[in-house]
Amino acid sequence: MQDPKYPEAHPWTLKKLEFLKRYLPAFVKATQKAISRHYVDGFAGPGYNRQEDGTLVEGSPLLALQHQFTSFFFVEKDNRSYTQLERNLRERNPSLSNIHLYRGDFNLFVDDILQQIHPRAPTLFFLDSNSNGLQSRKSPGGKRQISLSSSVAAELTVSRKITHKLWTNSSGTPRGGTCGKSRGSPGLRPLPRLTVTG
Repeated sequence: MQDPKYPEAHPWTLKKLEFLKRYLPAFVKATQKAISRHYVDGFAGPGYNRQEDGTLVEGSPLLALQHQFTSFFFVEKDNRSYTQLERNLRERNPSLSNIHLYRGDFNLFVDDILQQIHPRAPTLFFLDSNSNGLQSRKSPGGKRQISLSSSVAAELTVSRKITHKLWTNSSGTPRGGTCGKSRGSPGLRPLPRLTVTG
């Protein structure tokens, strides 16, 4: 059976995936004393990217599954990519235990996802949009403020929640990531700043 058509792995895509690959174990190590930790991918894609020579590279969802998170939240708007993602996830985890899949616009599912995560649980948000699909918004009641900027600098901040940023410059090259401590959150030492050059 011929492999499905996956999106092209551009050089900047590979750099971002390499950055995430290095960031994930650092995040898990820094939060090892936490009761639970969660991973949210707002623009998950099909699970693989294809290089020029035809070889496949694991995308962010499959990279995240290799690490110990209490739960995973994957959102994908494109129907075809969603179907491919579900199939690829089932190959790793047939029952999809601890995996929450959403088909549609990430902005519409933010509140639902946050309701399933304890306010103090360390949570890594990977928001790598191919378009300006992130919207600025504030959840009802003002208890959790969410700032979703453009695809160039994807940032999600939730009050009483650890803040995590995966930033890229205009060429898609990761600039670095940090694990900070927000008011009311458990004391966690900062993650090492990771940079990718070349």
